[in-house]
Amino acid sequence: MLSPREFLLQECRNVEELLRDALRYDYGPTGSRFFFEECYSRLQAITGFAKTLTDFNRKEIRFYARELSHLSRLIAQIERSHIGEFPWAFGESLKKLAERLCADRDLDKGTQIKKAGHPLFFIMAEGGLSAFEARKDSNRTRLCKRQVFTIVVPRSLKHHVLLHAVLGHEVCHAALWRSKLHEQLNVAGVSLGKITPLTNSQELLKWIGKACPKLEAQFKPTIEDVRRRWLQELLCDLFGLVFMGPAYFAAVRTMLGLSDPTGEHIDPSHPPHVWRYQMLEYAYRDLGWDNSLPKSVNNDTQVAALRFNTALFDYNHSAMCTDTVIRRDLVVSATKKLSKLLEDFGGFGYDKPEAKTLEHLLSDIQALRPPIGQTVKTGKIKFLRPDFRQILHVGWLACHTKVDKILPQDSKHDAFTTINRLCEQAIIQERAIRKSRIRRSGKKKGRDRAGA
Repeated sequence: MLSPREFLLQECRNVEELLRDALRYDYGPTGSRFFFEECYSRLQAITGFAKTLTDFNRKEIRFYARELSHLSRLIAQIERSHIGEFPWAFGESLKKLAERLCADRDLDKGTQIKKAGHPLFFIMAEGGLSAFEARKDSNRTRLCKRQVFTIVVPRSLKHHVLLHAVLGHEVCHAALWRSKLHEQLNVAGVSLGKITPLTNSQELLKWIGKACPKLEAQFKPTIEDVRRRWLQELLCDLFGLVFMGPAYFAAVRTMLGLSDPTGEHIDPSHPPHVWRYQMLEYAYRDLGWDNSLPKSVNNDTQVAALRFNTALFDYNHSAMCTDTVIRRDLVVSATKKLSKLLEDFGGFGYDKPEAKTLEHLLSDIQALRPPIGQTVKTGKIKFLRPDFRQILHVGWLACHTKVDKILPQDSKHDAFTTINRLCEQAIIQERAIRKSRIRRSGKKKGRDRAGA
């Protein structure tokens, strides 16, 4: 029989083997280097401390066993994050933004952020449409240099990038786990706490008692936790919209509409869907995203934008007194503060493209081309180089056109999948073009230095 100390050291060797085995997979174009370095650093620290212990150090053995167990779970979890399980180009674009946003700003030097200040983000797939979530490093982990956040997506939606816009919500949850961002985001969203049922636990319990009396007794013991969760979910929704753009609202309406078509279900973990829709609509309008496109834009684009906005706002505004509970002035105040916060951090908010750019990208999809905005002038190929969030936006616009009319007979029934694949290809192409330009720029600078 092994003693506790011997078993701890044996498990350290087992986890080292597990970590090396995990390196068989590709976790994205950047590989698994940073993940390996972080996990190996934690493992070395645990092993080093474990070797100094005796069997009489019971508390310490228990502590390091817990650290080792968490590390083992983390490796097994990240092992399922390899290429092929999710749209990697979209994932890399989202991770790049999220890592910069969540970086430790105490490590700033000019415009550069030390890599050690970045958390690590991984995307993994699981079953079930409710799989969308963010998972954080254990609060008990004391031996980490970089936090590891995992974003989970439904395996069945691996190619449906339009729906992955909902991950903007999960990025906010990750940002709230960073102490300084937590404070700044909560300050930006403070006006949401003035929504009458959310001002205090008694008001919320009173509202639940009126909306669904049979739930009052069930919610009463944990009502303050429910209130805090609802406030956080509303803040993450607002962040998701400002961060990801119109595609976020469309993805939320689509996903939540399936789980609760009425939008009136009351759940301890999330506020009623109609509350979320109303808040997002107020913010969407305040951001000016519902404005009519200029007449210089072709009719297809104008009609698509009008149909898109109409679909977003098509829900029962009076259900559960939503139109009076969710006050527009409070939402507008939070939207403006959140937009400014993301702008001050380095322009992380969504930048709506020019109307003509939308027209060009939509025309690409209508011609069954990836919406990358390619043009050929005087023998040169040029690209509009849209942001991946703009590609998602125009993809949702395309869902409100007659794309199915030009599809082959066997694909007419699934135009949504075709649009998703075109958008996924566009994100891959945009990434390749950007990488190519960076390489060419680097080579040119090298030649200039050599010539000097």
